[in-house]
Amino acid sequence: MNENSVMLTDFQVAKSIDRLSITPFIKYMMAVAMAGFLLDSFDTALVSYLMPSIRNQWGLSPVILGLIASSAVWGSAVGQYLWGPFADKLGRRFAFQGTILSFGLLTGLAALTWNSLSLMVARFLAGTGLGGFIPLDSVLIMEMVPSRVRGRMVSLLTVLFPAGQLLAVGTSLLLLPSIGWRGMFLIGALPAILAWVARRAIPETPRWLVTQSRHAAAVNSLKILGVTEEMIQEAGQEAATAPKEIARKGSLVEIFSKYLSRVVLTWGLWICLNFPYFGFVLWIPTILVGTFKFSLVRSLTYTVVIACCGTAGRIVGVSLIDKIGRKALISVSLICAGVISLIFGAQSEHGFLLLFACLFVFFMDMASAGVVTYVPEMYPTHLRALGASWAAAPGRISAAVAPIVLGALLGAEGYYMIWIIFTILLVLGAILVLTLGIETKGRILEELQS
Repeated sequence: MNENSVMLTDFQVAKSIDRLSITPFIKYMMAVAMAGFLLDSFDTALVSYLMPSIRNQWGLSPVILGLIASSAVWGSAVGQYLWGPFADKLGRRFAFQGTILSFGLLTGLAALTWNSLSLMVARFLAGTGLGGFIPLDSVLIMEMVPSRVRGRMVSLLTVLFPAGQLLAVGTSLLLLPSIGWRGMFLIGALPAILAWVARRAIPETPRWLVTQSRHAAAVNSLKILGVTEEMIQEAGQEAATAPKEIARKGSLVEIFSKYLSRVVLTWGLWICLNFPYFGFVLWIPTILVGTFKFSLVRSLTYTVVIACCGTAGRIVGVSLIDKIGRKALISVSLICAGVISLIFGAQSEHGFLLLFACLFVFFMDMASAGVVTYVPEMYPTHLRALGASWAAAPGRISAAVAPIVLGALLGAEGYYMIWIIFTILLVLGAILVLTLGIETKGRILEELQS
């Protein structure tokens, strides 16, 4: 079909997608994207469970351990700065495949390292692919599902994130004693290669194709999703009076000139969420072993329970996001997590440690389910991947700084200060949402551009 034989508008594409039911192909696409979140969590959590073994082999200090734990997260930030512009220029599909493939090929390098510096470099390189696919997977799914279920579908991607921690715990308990930490890194590369194979069947999003004036390709993409010719024609009549999107390229200048308040909101929200989230996830096994003298097995067992509570928090978030809206879900979850952080930091009895750790993770994961959906909604199609990725990158930097700061505080006997910092950031995130945020529940993406 000739690219100029059919003309679509962005609103026509949106209205066509809104006529869809949840087709088998959308379910397949969801499953493939969810696997990416599972891999992100698995890889991040796996390092925290390998840290005691790495520390014992090389005799490393807490600060060096923190640097190792955060290396992939630093790489993730760089990857998000790189892959976001690629996705807006070359397409969501290109980034959807490229990020997971680069992660899979590079993550096994950690097994070949010989000291702490080489391990940091290897983890950094793997992180460049790892970080790219989380915001971009959300963008791809968001642009291809109906508005009425967009919040539920995008936030559903995150449900497997805590499951990645469980997978990391399970494989560590089963395999770490026999294959060592080097073998564990090799195993971590295999699922990424399989995910790349599965992603090859996913088409480019019709919304992005329209911004590139590739109208015939957009029609083909709509048909793969399950849209019929009749649905496209009906949507065209409904969208006839709507303003038409002009094909154009996105730029940082446009983001900062037209969407500055949303930049402050989205960048600040990821920073405030990721510092306490990743700080807790990466250090909790070591805190339980080092500060509270748990055995390694007991520490990992507690971590399994905590991760299950995180999964429950995300499931609750998925069920609420299209009912109460993004602003209420995110702000209430962050405030609750902030209060619980102060309570957790004052505990020493093992039962209460587990209880408040579970509650903290429950609300943190509930907030995460909302943020993953909310941030890409803040930007128009031609800027969405760039805006979402560049917002997520400061959050990744925040996540990378967290284990270093926590290691320094633990070394300086500043344990309770950790939880005070967590609370301040979480409350600040809630304030940003309440003051700068708009409600996006049930609205098509094209209505949110101004």
